[in-house]
Amino acid sequence: LRKSYGLTKMTSKEFWQKKLIGLLLVVSITVSTSLLMYFSFTRPAMVLKQEDIHITPLPYLVIYAVILIVQYVITPRLRERRENHVPIKNGMLRDRLFNLAEKTGYKGDIQVGHSSGKYTTAAYYTLHGNKIVIYDQAMELLGDDAVVAVVLQEMGHAIHKDLQKRFIFAIVSALLSVFLLWGATEGFLSGLITSGDFVISQQYARITFLCIGLMHLSFASRHYFNTKQVKEADAVAARYGYGEELIETLKQMARLDFEDLNPHPLKEKLFDDYPSMNSRIQAIRTVEQVY
Repeated sequence: LRKSYGLTKMTSKEFWQKKLIGLLLVVSITVSTSLLMYFSFTRPAMVLKQEDIHITPLPYLVIYAVILIVQYVITPRLRERRENHVPIKNGMLRDRLFNLAEKTGYKGDIQVGHSSGKYTTAAYYTLHGNKIVIYDQAMELLGDDAVVAVVLQEMGHAIHKDLQKRFIFAIVSALLSVFLLWGATEGFLSGLITSGDFVISQQYARITFLCIGLMHLSFASRHYFNTKQVKEADAVAARYGYGEELIETLKQMARLDFEDLNPHPLKEKLFDDYPSMNSRIQAIRTVEQVY
């Protein structure tokens, strides 16, 4: 079953190849960007006047709008067609799931989607059709109790409106990025740039470091919100008596994906989108003690 329906087809060799390719990609982008900035911004002839540099927010707003439309409108529809979503078959499992949906207040549908083995998740909630989709491979590999635990966790995301909150967060982040970019040359941050002639490398270095700091603050804030949402959703499964089943499912998926169960706290908060598996398990156990 694991060979045919494994939540990931990745082997240890493929895992390290993926890590190496990602590292080489980051290094190549960093080096090429640094060289571009060096040859473009540090030559003595590269001297401009402040009034020659202008940032128009509209193109950036259009780009962000296209990204959000693709991510939240087009991609879910393409994903539905690719995975061929169908209603879950009648039976004891279906009855258990919809009984729990009534208890939790979840008003959406529950369907099954076909997985090609490219994803390491067992189920997900989508606003397109207001439904939870559980992969057929997960239903084959996991027991009924584990399937119920995973679906309960997704019900938590749905009843807490986590996707709507992420959409709002993405819009606010995009507007803030454009606002800071415009402010760096046209608005409140333009004071960082001296009037008259200036060398770009000297003046824009300050703004570059400012943007890097803001970027890491953005990562940290996104990690905080995602961590809060994930742990609240996990707590729904724990409150209804499926905490241990969810923990075992999380461990199984982590093993199949070679996931770091306990990364360094600084790395987790600054670079990871979601909480570590170890912190999720501890949070679930805390909820279990209460309920």
